Amino acid sequence: RLPFFFFFALARYKKLEIEYLKNADILLAISRADREILCEIGTAANTLLIQSGQDVGYFNRSRGRPTEDIVLFYGSMGGKENIDAFFRFCYKIIPLIKSKIPRAKVLVVGANPPESIRRLADDKSLSVTGFLDDVRPQLSKAKVMLLPLVIAAGFRSRVVDVMAMGIPVVGTHRALDC
Repeated sequence: RLPFFFFFALARYKKLEIEYLKNADILLAISRADREILCEIGTAANTLLIQSGQDVGYFNRSRGRPTEDIVLFYGSMGGKENIDAFFRFCYKIIPLIKSKIPRAKVLVVGANPPESIRRLADDKSLSVTGFLDDVRPQLSKAKVMLLPLVIAAGFRSRVVDVMAMGIPVVGTHRALDC
């Protein structure tokens, strides 16, 4: 339940947002649904559709049933944010999971894992793949994906990929807001 005055602030914000959208030189929509919403508010002349290009069906067709309790960390390790998130995942979250599910295993899928992460791999409780041409066989082993990012921006297609495979995603609000 929201305070009564909040609805006025929300209406004012919506009005301002529409005003700014109408004043924009060009608007980019990443789906037909987004473009339709923008056109409904009167921006059809300056709205361009550039679809995100994800083939959800490509991932949907590949989902198998996991046979083990595998927790997935999926993402390129090229950035400090993902490396920091991995170590938070490894040292703070996994011990909590293992206290409830001792047989849980960790699977790290993503390009460019630094040596500090590769060193942790023992292939019994923690596996690190590095870059893969096709991630689907590895992803299909997971029962859940955790995404504990503290700093995040932009669209994370990996979340859509694993959700298309029927894998639940648990993440911080910053990881999933975008």
